[in-house]
Amino acid sequence: MLEYLEAVRARECQNDSKNSLGNYFNSGVTSGTCLQAFSAPDDALGYGDKSVSRDTITEVFIEFSTHTRQIESANYLKSLSAICASLDNTFKAANKATLTNKDGQKTKEIKGGILTVLNEGNEIISWVSTEFCQTRTNAEIAELLLGLKHRHDVLGLPQPKMMVADNCCHIRGAVASAMPETEAKLDVWHFSAR
Repeated sequence: MLEYLEAVRARECQNDSKNSLGNYFNSGVTSGTCLQAFSAPDDALGYGDKSVSRDTITEVFIEFSTHTRQIESANYLKSLSAICASLDNTFKAANKATLTNKDGQKTKEIKGGILTVLNEGNEIISWVSTEFCQTRTNAEIAELLLGLKHRHDVLGLPQPKMMVADNCCHIRGAVASAMPETEAKLDVWHFSAR
């Protein structure tokens, strides 16, 4: 909001027919384009006394997010790390998903699942989707964990102390190969169920 107010103060100039919200964001605050003033309520060439549509509000929000929040979000996601991470997958749930065509025939189009790693703050810090994670092999899990290890190395942080999963026996080899100093443990819910 402060950026907008500063831009309005800095651009006390005449209306320009080329102005639009997209031009404002694309040109940046320091360029020479002017912001358009709101039209009078009864101006037929302006808003014409009509309310702003849902589409316009959506366009403004998307334009704002694209130019102000995407880089911030990307940088934040690159900074996520873990001390104790939780590894989980959706293979069983993904295998239950079926599609029905117009003739009523059902097919299972989704092969594989989503493999995710969460940190102690319940933030997803790494994931791989169905198109890349087909078989749950240690090689696929190790590839995901190597990426996480690389992120910790780049950030200058120690590797996670522990990787918790619902199938620790299955992931133990992948964890040992990708992150030798990280222990693989069974999560509490599955531990108590044994």
